[in-house]
Amino acid sequence: MTMVDIDRVLRGSSIRKGSSIRERYGRFLTLLLALVYRDIISRYRRSILGPAWAVLQPLVLIVVFSVVRGVVSIPSEGYPYILFSYSALVPWTFFSNAVVTSGPSIAMKRNVLKKMAMAREVFPLAAVCTPLFDFVMTGLVMAGIGVYYCGR
Repeated sequence: MTMVDIDRVLRGSSIRKGSSIRERYGRFLTLLLALVYRDIISRYRRSILGPAWAVLQPLVLIVVFSVVRGVVSIPSEGYPYILFSYSALVPWTFFSNAVVTSGPSIAMKRNVLKKMAMAREVFPLAAVCTPLFDFVMTGLVMAGIGVYYCGR
């Protein structure tokens, strides 16, 4: 989706007085999807690994945690340590990325908000949906790890 397409969606997202709730919801959803799509594409466009980076980042942290566990005794309540730590790391990574990106999202888009009447909630929601994409990908890896260890 190019900037022209997003500009077209933004121009069509102004709320008119007589518009129905369905029309307003449809415009809000269209704008939200356009922003999320643009953020995800621009995030991974020039990356060699692409979306695999979202999965690789927590896996590298698991390796670091395993090395630290070799030095310091960290109990895992009888569960495999990789599953124990990964199941805590995945939601934490989502939460921290969502807070970091959604906080300044309205301030970063203030020029757009000054030019057009639109729902301001779309920008923080789009900023949370982008880390949600990473969360889903890492959640699938976590499910695979869980299936692997439960099948043993």
